[in-house]
Amino acid sequence: MFEIESNVDNPVIPGRKVLYLPESQVLISTMAGTCHEIVSRKIEYLLQEKISKMGCEHALRAVGQTREHLQNLNKEPDGSWGPQAVRYPTCVLEIGMSESLRQLDRDAQRWIENEISHVTQVITVKIYPRRHEIIFTTWNRTARRRAEKNNEIHVELREGRPRVRNNKRLRLSFDQIFERPPTPGTAERDVIFSAREIGGIARRVWLDMGLIP
Repeated sequence: MFEIESNVDNPVIPGRKVLYLPESQVLISTMAGTCHEIVSRKIEYLLQEKISKMGCEHALRAVGQTREHLQNLNKEPDGSWGPQAVRYPTCVLEIGMSESLRQLDRDAQRWIENEISHVTQVITVKIYPRRHEIIFTTWNRTARRRAEKNNEIHVELREGRPRVRNNKRLRLSFDQIFERPPTPGTAERDVIFSAREIGGIARRVWLDMGLIP
C-alpha cells in the first residue's frame, strides 16, 4: 500500500493492477503476473466462444482491464464484459495469487455494492501456489444490491492432474451479462464452464509454474 500525492488523479503503474481511493489518497498496487494472464485469457476465450455459439458475439463488449471510475473508487479488473450497446461492464474478473481470499472477496463486494457500479456479476480466482489449489468463485448482486457468493469451485493438483471437487460447474447469468433475459426459441442461455474446462484452466497455470511436467 502506498500513499500518493494529492495531484495524482489517475495513477498508472505499468505491469500492475491498481485500486485507487481518491478521498483517502491511497493507492493499492499488486503485480499482475503470468498466471493472471493465463487465467484471464483462457476465461475470455471460452466466454467469447460460448457467446458466439449463441449468436450473440456482436452483442458482447469485452472491456478487458480498462479502469473503471466509481464512487470514491478507481478499480482495475483482470477482465470485464458488458453489453455492446453501453459503455460499462456488467461482469468482471478478479484474479489473486499474492492477495488473500478475503481480499478477493472484498474486491467482489466493491464491484457489486458500489452505488454507481453496473457490475452485477463477479468471477474471482484465487491461486494458492504452495498448496497447489485454485478456487473459482462467482458472486451475484441481490435485489438489495448486496454481493452474494453464488458458487465456489475448488480445483486441486493430485498425482500431476487437476481434480475439480464434486465436478462442479461455473455458471454466469445471461440476464446479468446482457441486462435482458434470453430470447425464447434461440440458443441464448446462461454461460456454463464445465468441470473439465475449469480443470483445463488450472492445468495451464500449474504447467506455467512447473508443477506439471
